[in-house]
Amino acid sequence: MQIISDPEIRVISISISREYVGWITTIIEKLKEVETQGLKYVIFSLEETYPQMIAGIQDETSVLTCILGFPSGKEVSEAREKICGLFGEKVKLPLGPRENLNTAWNSLQREMRQITLTRRAQIDRDEELRDITLLHDESVDHYVTRSLACKYLREHGYSVTVEPPIDDGIIVPDLTAEKKGETFFVEAETCVPSAKEKEAYHSEVIDPYKRLLDKMNKYKGKEGNHLMLVIPNIFALIHKDLLKSLAQYSRSKLKMKVSVHTIGWTSYPPSLLRIL
Repeated sequence: MQIISDPEIRVISISISREYVGWITTIIEKLKEVETQGLKYVIFSLEETYPQMIAGIQDETSVLTCILGFPSGKEVSEAREKICGLFGEKVKLPLGPRENLNTAWNSLQREMRQITLTRRAQIDRDEELRDITLLHDESVDHYVTRSLACKYLREHGYSVTVEPPIDDGIIVPDLTAEKKGETFFVEAETCVPSAKEKEAYHSEVIDPYKRLLDKMNKYKGKEGNHLMLVIPNIFALIHKDLLKSLAQYSRSKLKMKVSVHTIGWTSYPPSLLRIL
């Protein structure tokens, strides 16, 4: 049994052989007991599954459970390349013949954590970003994401203001950018709720569709402007259909242009990769 844990994002990934399958529900419940800040995800990688096992896990645990089937064989290397490509063409991970996609994903998580720390150090030293600071309740991921977005926009001729209050503070976008007479409201969305959001929604886990919809609805009355969402790379892959429906909603109901971007992590200054 192999366990890889990342306490910062509260994800525990466990590779487990068939003889220990009966332990899964107990493992989940025990992890919930010891994780005082609330367990976000437990990922189990199994060589094979069967319907009775899945039903048992879902019925017997008191935490949200999702069963995913990982690719196998030659599909592993193809899936790995696709996932790495989301973060930048220079992100490469070795995959030995006995490693599975779960191993590759854990390696990518560690690689991205190191890249994030490197980008933060570059941001902190960047004179062009002196007006951006890490806020009291802000995660490092959100700080780095909005800083990189700001850097990209300024490098490409946009006039950028950090957290300008609009309509007497009813709206406070992460950034407002202007270029050639057009206004862009920029929202960095890490898809991890803040402490205030958890309190407002009365939940540790928030439906991403509802969360993004609420964020978009703040901009009612701003017809003709442009809303830019900058989101995590993997979220862009998993929720592409959801993002398309939100973009359509914004255009039809809010009368705003909307675009969705991810960060190109392998260069500094960074790139913004438009996906919608």
